[in-house]
Amino acid sequence: MASPAAHVALSARAEGSSGLKVSYSIDGGAANDRLLIAVVEKTGVSKVTGGENGGRTLSHVQIVRSLTSIKPTSKGTVSVAAPAGFMVDPAKWEVVGFVQNGRTGEVYAANKAEFAGVGAGVAAEAGLPGGAGVGLAAGPVKNVVIVHGAFADASGWEAVYDILKHDGYSVTLVQNPTTSLDADVAATQEALDRVKGPLVLVGHSWAGAVITQAGVSPKVASLVYVAAFVPDSGQSVIDLAKSAPMLPKNGILPPDEHGFVYFSKELFHECFAADLPSAKSDFMFDAQQPIAGACFGAPVTQAAWKNKPVYGIVATEDKAINPALERAMYKHAGAAVTEVKSCHVVFMSHPEVVARVIEDAAKAGASASASASAGTNAGAGK
Repeated sequence: MASPAAHVALSARAEGSSGLKVSYSIDGGAANDRLLIAVVEKTGVSKVTGGENGGRTLSHVQIVRSLTSIKPTSKGTVSVAAPAGFMVDPAKWEVVGFVQNGRTGEVYAANKAEFAGVGAGVAAEAGLPGGAGVGLAAGPVKNVVIVHGAFADASGWEAVYDILKHDGYSVTLVQNPTTSLDADVAATQEALDRVKGPLVLVGHSWAGAVITQAGVSPKVASLVYVAAFVPDSGQSVIDLAKSAPMLPKNGILPPDEHGFVYFSKELFHECFAADLPSAKSDFMFDAQQPIAGACFGAPVTQAAWKNKPVYGIVATEDKAINPALERAMYKHAGAAVTEVKSCHVVFMSHPEVVARVIEDAAKAGASASASASAGTNAGAGK
């Protein structure tokens, strides 16, 4: 039995930091059919074959919402999850709706609503609200979220915190567990969700990988890498470490029987905290937070630095990460670079410099957000 004729219209707008509110209208169809909603990159839509009533098949398109037993003619609004990064470059994404025969599985009608206001024409056909532009929030960036690296915790950032607070910034320090890349990204995302307004996301050392992945959040206006790894999509920290010459001394120990990695007591002061008093370094060693060895081999799946202002701080006396590698990573990411004659914990030995770079990133983030908003509004008015 052939599928009936149907037409679906959609509009979409942002809902929170990681979701969409999708309005739909269906004209035609049958009572047992389904409405399938997907959020895909435009290149992904080409993998859907067939025409308006040509028996489409879904190939490699991830459905984010399925509405069963739709009425032949209906309207509604639903919330759907959106892929990480969809707000970074709205023009690359589309919300697509498919009407599927409930008995045969045939997809016999489809339509889409693009972001950044382009979908407004589609919505107008059904008398729905126009598709609102989706992008970075414009305005001053007065929020900072800091993610600590391995073998330390957020308390070491107190001096930078004090400077930023004095200068009028709201600062959140993430106590990420360093048990896996996913766990650290989740802890960072929880912190981002609590912040109201655009922000600068800062990562030290291992946390460079964390902010690279978590930084795709639309709240993140700019990124700051502090003596940190900057992986590309598909890269892990181990991949990056292997790309540069080994340092003469390496204080990172092999994983213990539980899979956790610690920094050597004998080399902690020399290779991790050389600029600090020995007593402070000794305390940091005894208080160090180990990291699961598996973290270093986990590749990031997205690279936020490709679409946002990036700042990098090279600790030129770093003996935990090769400074030459820091320079190479920052160059690859197109970062604005500041070099400081410092050990690995540059945020403790030179808090004024680190705070200044973060504030510069906040200003750059505000400019980028304003530009993105202006571009979105211009697109919506076309």
